[in-house]
Amino acid sequence: EEINNLHNWHHIVKETGDSVAAATEYALRQGTVDMSMIPWNVDGFVNATVDAVETKKVVDEQRIHDSAKRVLKLKYRLGMFRQDQEMTADNAGDTVNQHDQALEMTRQSLIVTENGNLLPLKADSDGLKLLVTGPTSNSRIAQSGGWTVGWQGATSETASFTVGSTVYNAFWQHSTTESDSGSIFTSVAYSCGTDFLGGECVDDTNGDNDDNDDGDNRRKLGFLDSITDVGKQIGDGFNEGVSDVGDWLGWNGHSSDQNHTSIERAVDSAKDVDLVVICIGEEAYAEKPGDIRSPYLPLGQVELVRRMRKQYPDKAILLVYFGGRPRLLQDTPQLANAVVLGFLAGPHAGQALVDLVTGQYSPSARLPITYPLANDGGGAPYFHTISDQCTRGEGILPHYEYAPCDVQWPFGHGLSYTTFEYSDLTVRGNIVSGISGSVQVQNSGTMGAAEAVMIFTFDDFRKTTPEYKRLRAVEKVWLDPHQSLTVEFQISADDLKFVGPHDDRHYILDPTMSFWVGVGHDTDCRTDGPNHGLCQHVEAAQESIANYSPSCQLSCDLWVNDDSHSCASQLGLTSLEDCLGLCQASSDWPMDSASVGTEGWGWNYLNCIESVVWGFQQQKLQDPGSDINCAKMTSLCRDVFATQHLNEFGLGPGVLSSGSNSGGRPPLYGTTIGGIAPGPSSIARVFGLFALVVGTVVVMMAMRGVSVSDLILQRRRRRQDQLPHDNDDNGDGGVNGVEMFSISDEASGVVAVEGKSLFGMMSMSSPSELLGRIEQHKRQEFASVPTS
Repeated sequence: EEINNLHNWHHIVKETGDSVAAATEYALRQGTVDMSMIPWNVDGFVNATVDAVETKKVVDEQRIHDSAKRVLKLKYRLGMFRQDQEMTADNAGDTVNQHDQALEMTRQSLIVTENGNLLPLKADSDGLKLLVTGPTSNSRIAQSGGWTVGWQGATSETASFTVGSTVYNAFWQHSTTESDSGSIFTSVAYSCGTDFLGGECVDDTNGDNDDNDDGDNRRKLGFLDSITDVGKQIGDGFNEGVSDVGDWLGWNGHSSDQNHTSIERAVDSAKDVDLVVICIGEEAYAEKPGDIRSPYLPLGQVELVRRMRKQYPDKAILLVYFGGRPRLLQDTPQLANAVVLGFLAGPHAGQALVDLVTGQYSPSARLPITYPLANDGGGAPYFHTISDQCTRGEGILPHYEYAPCDVQWPFGHGLSYTTFEYSDLTVRGNIVSGISGSVQVQNSGTMGAAEAVMIFTFDDFRKTTPEYKRLRAVEKVWLDPHQSLTVEFQISADDLKFVGPHDDRHYILDPTMSFWVGVGHDTDCRTDGPNHGLCQHVEAAQESIANYSPSCQLSCDLWVNDDSHSCASQLGLTSLEDCLGLCQASSDWPMDSASVGTEGWGWNYLNCIESVVWGFQQQKLQDPGSDINCAKMTSLCRDVFATQHLNEFGLGPGVLSSGSNSGGRPPLYGTTIGGIAPGPSSIARVFGLFALVVGTVVVMMAMRGVSVSDLILQRRRRRQDQLPHDNDDNGDGGVNGVEMFSISDEASGVVAVEGKSLFGMMSMSSPSELLGRIEQHKRQEFASVPTS
């Protein structure tokens, strides 16, 4: 669909008679799309692609081959070409083993965020009476979300699902089928409470324990809406009268004084029960249709929880949330005795929840996000910068004091039915070599359970503002009661890289960095690192280089370590160290600003060389046996061999090679690749070659009967003819104090000045300044005389 959106949504492609074809051509030429997944317009994409290649010839056929190759490679990696994976009637359908695995995955995804000693549930000999209510309490559609069966989710509870159970059905089934073996539930009642938007809902009317098929499964019809539908047959006056009566009776809206609403029905149904399970959340959605203007949970759902707690201050309430994003829950978690986050756990969520609350397994899931408390998003995500803080109304002035932002639940939070203890943390290595370590974990409780061991880092400082903390490793282990285990972890140097200050595309490494390593989701090494047994400090790398350049490291990785070419060895770079030495030598020339010119060849060079190497990679994909032209490395980008000891601005003590160096050969004079000056034998060879060239030129001139003095005199006469006549009467043929001069405009760029004085022997700092002063003087004195 995003192909079509190029013209009908993003307006990138001009609207034409066949906009689908135009959008397809654009996507193929400018994008990386490999397939179109628009089931209702397959022919449109196929025909437009064929036409673009064969008729219009605006897309090369190789482009189609590349996409087909990538698709086939993906299918091969997925095992879709294996003969033993052939889909047949025997393996295409549902199996008991698959359902068991899906149920186990669902169990491990339910997160217990609050537990006021309610879970696991305990019952006396009389058992527990239960009420299940709320908009997501009887909906596998809500448990599964969008892109389940259909784009915006399933459309029917009964027709779309063949497996799983809703929360209500799972509790009801448990109370009936487990009664002989000691089910703790003696009765399970149900009331819808509210619809997804917090409005009126209709309880089940057709006896199938599914109120989601009564009318619209997205928004249930309310009592007044039903009367209004009947009133349409009578006339508008009747509807107006119904609305007025509704206002008078308090039926319209969601006032706490309502007496005849679905919320009141749910509250009344809880009168004689021991536990109320309130399932709140969202309807199914996907992509743009699911956009919302406010993150708050609909007020009607919040009101359901508030009314239940107000009516029954001492009754146990279990709050369950299903939804594809963290809606702001306001005060509902504080009103409940326990809170379980299901998010989109799938059709088996009902059964998994029953198993959880009855203690058949211990919860082990952890929050994969920071659950926000306020709509400003403060404190989220968990890896926010250390400078991202909130203010609070304390201190000298209102909102003057800074403090960490409060959140509903932090990243990695999740409760268990047992307890785990950590000890003996060891950490080895540094940011250059990478980190390795271990920690002892013990289940000190009485119930076997899984534990997610989480390893974080806390940077002391960085060239870009560091995150407050960053998850680096996680290991989930199972421990029986009182069992202990040593968990080992590894953090590579690549994992410790960060986005540098120069651009947002390259990850860099800083050998001078130090940081903390902490174990546990709630361990904060910034506040109590030195005094916390689960925090260890990692010092800077001892072998850190003073003039370390991230751009040099990345450029040399492309030169030496990229598998698509072998240009480094062909052009004389024998190792990564040689390349780094050559690049870092370009940073030796001092600049006015301390940070300018210290990045070796520079970031622009890195971007250029990345493009060339990417071209090599594409060439190898299309023709693996083809030869790579390494001259592109020095002709399309800076020739780093011919411009040694020059920084990225062309400044430095290095010698610029006067001839072209398209082959990328090292120059005859200058610092070598390793940064070592050439020896006397190399210099002698250079001067010997220079003498040979000069001698050859002199011999050729003698054979033609031309002497060097004759050549100089001819050159002076030509220059005199091109200049104005002597007007300062000193007989030197010059102009107003400028003695006779000659400027060479050879391609080599060498400037020579003949003569003894210039504007009264003024000091000139460079040939370009000399030329500028001459031209300025000529324009002032001879404004009417054209200059060359």
